[in-house]
Amino acid sequence: MTILEHLTVAQQDEDNVKDTLIEEYSKYDKDLRLLTFKILLEKFNDNYKELLPEQKYILKEFITSVNSKTRLRNVVNEELSKITKEVQKLSAKVKDEVVKIKLDEVSKAIVPLKKTEPITDTHLVNLMQYYDLVNELKSL
Repeated sequence: MTILEHLTVAQQDEDNVKDTLIEEYSKYDKDLRLLTFKILLEKFNDNYKELLPEQKYILKEFITSVNSKTRLRNVVNEELSKITKEVQKLSAKVKDEVVKIKLDEVSKAIVPLKKTEPITDTHLVNLMQYYDLVNELKSL
């Protein structure tokens, strides 16, 4: 019976579900919305408390710049430039030649985004990983 119900039930449109949720949320009174937002924020902060300050900054920009792709692209390109310089500087301090060669290749692989290139989650993940690499290099 469960399989039959599953097969015959019409699929719901994901965008429609999101719109319904937003409409319902907007009907709540202001205090309840603030409380919901506060709980959501606390859970988010608990999950990401181990992030470096630079990673928190990028994540904040990624979230707040949803409507301004140009601003986000500029921030990402600035951070990529800083990371490239930092990797090159820290690469000079590394004694292992193999690691030095790999770091040089990493710094060459970090390229700024083009003006027409859309910013994706992959860019965010790459930035986070670059910051982890820089942090690791600083701790050597």
